Amino acid sequence: MNLTNLFKEQEELDSYLFAKKGIKHEDIIQNQILALFVEVGELAQEVQPHWKYWKEHSLIDRSKMVEEHSDGIHFILSLGNVLGYHLTEVYPDELTERTIMQQLNAVFQSVGAFTYTQDYSSYITLFTEFIKLGHMLGITDNQIEVAYFAKHEKNHKRWEANY
Repeated sequence: MNLTNLFKEQEELDSYLFAKKGIKHEDIIQNQILALFVEVGELAQEVQPHWKYWKEHSLIDRSKMVEEHSDGIHFILSLGNVLGYHLTEVYPDELTERTIMQQLNAVFQSVGAFTYTQDYSSYITLFTEFIKLGHMLGITDNQIEVAYFAKHEKNHKRWEANY
């Protein structure tokens, strides 16, 4: 996955949006963190069979799941850009004993930890746990990138249309 390119593309979109809305980068961090919590929640909703034991489930809509994961990637990249945390690679430990439900909880916990510290180490943990969740859900690095750019294009069109 070419993270350098993803960070660059996200910075272009954010710069356009922030200029259009008159927003300063440093004023937006808490909004982005809250939005990330919401996106992780939306991803959790798409994979209910992995955690919602009390409900009968239909099949997971893979395209919606991948899109929700991509939405999370957008906010993680944006936070990295705002704080100057530009990773070139993420190395998730694929040898995990966690279930998908446990990994979802790990992602929520890492977003929570980042909320308070906003340091580089917690950012790396957040990004790594989120990528690991995607991999556990069967989303490859290539699919993450393809989905990111598809959503990125959709976001550009939204903002050009005064979304």
